[in-house]
Amino acid sequence: MYGRRIEFPYETHALRTSRVRRNAPVRYGSKNIPKMSHASDYWDALAPYHSALENNYFDLSGLHRIFHDIREPALVVGAGQGLIVEELLRNGFQTDGVDLSSEMIRYAKRRRGLTLIEADAKALPFGAGTYETIIYATGVVDFMGDEEQISVILNEARRIQNRRERYLSRSTN
Repeated sequence: MYGRRIEFPYETHALRTSRVRRNAPVRYGSKNIPKMSHASDYWDALAPYHSALENNYFDLSGLHRIFHDIREPALVVGAGQGLIVEELLRNGFQTDGVDLSSEMIRYAKRRRGLTLIEADAKALPFGAGTYETIIYATGVVDFMGDEEQISVILNEARRIQNRRERYLSRSTN
């Protein structure tokens, strides 16, 4: 399983190129790769290849280990194509999922029949105290270098949490 190589055109080009200007148009073979001016552009571009990652590398055992800590309703932020949401629903949890990428949401619907909500983690479309548990999937805060933006995201989670003492967890999507 780990010896299998999966090529992702958008990322391999950057790895092969010694110098890539920020927001500069990139060419990969005969394809023009659009500029990425918003974080959702990256996830939209990755969406067609994401299922290969999920199918080969994502393990739900970490999620299973925290089942006893999850209180309903739960929200998965950065739900991607719905792997965590689907697993929680399959195990009887009342769960919603949000993602910044419209393409990931489209794939979640097509692959899993899930209806996710398109939303930015910095401004979630829910009232105060809506959720008991919030799960941040990989890619929401762990790739960010701006501590102020991370603080905005975590404060937004505190706003929509029903009980302040309930922790925030992070898992792979």
